Amino acid sequence: MNTIASGILSSPLFNVKTLIKFGYEPIPEFSARSWFGKEGYARLSFISYALALKKEYGFGSLFRGSFLVGVGNVIIGKVEEVGTAKILERTDSKEEEKSWYSTIATLAAKTVSLTVGLILTQPLRVVVRNMVASIVDSNDMYNTTIGTFKSIYNEFGIGGFFRGFFGDWLFTVLDLWLVGVGLYFITSQKFLEEYQNSLRNLGSMGEMAADNLPTLVVATIVAYLVHPIHVATCMTSIAGSKLMLANAPYQPANASLTNNYQFLLDMGGYFNPRAMFRGASGLLFSRWHRTPFDITKRE
Repeated sequence: MNTIASGILSSPLFNVKTLIKFGYEPIPEFSARSWFGKEGYARLSFISYALALKKEYGFGSLFRGSFLVGVGNVIIGKVEEVGTAKILERTDSKEEEKSWYSTIATLAAKTVSLTVGLILTQPLRVVVRNMVASIVDSNDMYNTTIGTFKSIYNEFGIGGFFRGFFGDWLFTVLDLWLVGVGLYFITSQKFLEEYQNSLRNLGSMGEMAADNLPTLVVATIVAYLVHPIHVATCMTSIAGSKLMLANAPYQPANASLTNNYQFLLDMGGYFNPRAMFRGASGLLFSRWHRTPFDITKRE
């Protein structure tokens, strides 16, 4: 549910993942073994990362920008809900009908309403990302909400609040359509029906798990497919500022979305978990890698 409270409660995880997407790590990689006993290098899990932030920058760092995150979630959720319903009402499309036509109509309606919601909330996303980047920065211009709004406006004008908008729009729309079409395909072809029936035999909890299984499978796959776009977009939202994470070695100076995307590719290819897919996983366990890599030593 999109509420201000949920935005605040999820803030520690949001801030950690955002900093990881910027390329920041509280401590250098350390020697570690994988679950299979192989020697390699690891980075902190999200939980350990949050504890390291709290120790170094205080408890408040975990909740910096959290209120704006909650407000943005409420706005975009409400715009999507109301806008989609209005559009479908005008086109006489029935969302409950699980036909291919109704699926496409619903996705198209959600695309329009989400685009409006993204335009309205993009300034909030940019402000929050700059505030999160300032957690590890000595620059105090971005420490507060009002200070961040002023700093962005003074440096970039109104356009500064829409840095990374195309990336956020592309990420959101691709995620919407890939999940929607993928879910329709999997449910209509009954690919997971056998597993769902097995779960339903386990009682009420199994029934709930069975109903959510297709969405969980599709959403997880799609989340990984579109994750690189979001990493580059987060970087672009702070590009050109005086923040440490907005400049080398974390990203090129005054970088565009395509500049940052190429920058991530140059780190070691599309599937590099410490570039394109950083922040995609690591909630409970250390992020293990076979070879070392230190972003601060990049040329």
